[in-house]
Amino acid sequence: MMEKILLGEMKTGPSQQEFLGILNVRSPKLFVEHENLYKRLVAGEMGEQEVLRYFMDYGEPHWRYIRNYWANSNGVAESDLIVFTDTSCYVMEVKNYTGKFDYMDGATTIDGYEYSSDCIFQSRRSHKNIRKILSEHIHSANIHGALIFIGEHNEVSIRSQVDDIKIVQRNQLRNFIRKIAADERSSPYDSLRIDQIQRQLNKFQVANPFVIAPLTADQMRFVKTGIRCAHCNSLGTQISRKFVTCPCGHTELRDAATLRTIEEYQVLRYDAKLHCSNLYHYMGRLNSKRYIYTVLSAHYTMVKKGKYTYYV
Repeated sequence: MMEKILLGEMKTGPSQQEFLGILNVRSPKLFVEHENLYKRLVAGEMGEQEVLRYFMDYGEPHWRYIRNYWANSNGVAESDLIVFTDTSCYVMEVKNYTGKFDYMDGATTIDGYEYSSDCIFQSRRSHKNIRKILSEHIHSANIHGALIFIGEHNEVSIRSQVDDIKIVQRNQLRNFIRKIAADERSSPYDSLRIDQIQRQLNKFQVANPFVIAPLTADQMRFVKTGIRCAHCNSLGTQISRKFVTCPCGHTELRDAATLRTIEEYQVLRYDAKLHCSNLYHYMGRLNSKRYIYTVLSAHYTMVKKGKYTYYV
């Protein structure tokens, strides 16, 4: 699947979901204020993955995809999923809601509770932005917008006229994709120049502006130490010469578990220099400093500043 993804996410720091996923395990005290955000992020990611799976199952093998594309074109906006066929571009907003979604005149409720966000507006804005960015490379009639409601238990009621983007519910998604394929086969237009399109998109791509501030040294006091089990997230793992084992039965190579834990620390403190002594404490002193130095030297570049050494 990855060879079909044209652009990766440009980052200035870790994603919110990545950051909060680690914080959830390591520090419930610091995580609690972000719990609702984390649930929304997880649901959104699951929804986008599900839509992408539908396209892989029912779309054509030569189609190409972009996920989570942030662009600055008269303002910063995100496109959840962009699909390129041989002749057209489809810009999609994906929502993974549960319950009854009701929309009228810009007002949104789900099971009677009012939402502050307007996903119809978001979808329209994303569609217009991509249409503007790619206007010299794709005919405007071949750049389509769609809002996908992928939630399995989501009833959708749109009580305002929406005719500039396509509204697609989960039970309509397969036929929607097959219609895209049929339109491609009957299209009179020449094939897209994907290389030119990617260069154009690169010009406007910006980093996700929604990042969580890294933890401070003081906040790190509330973070549990140890090496997290990659299977069950337990911090009760034990180390032998070659392996890290968990009471749940999962076993991982010691080198891999150590490197993964270093990367975790980097997510939580992505603005801080990487020092062996900090990692030694973060791992609950399960690894010796000498062993941590060995792993760092194999995967990072050592920087010496006088008597201080850190890694990048």
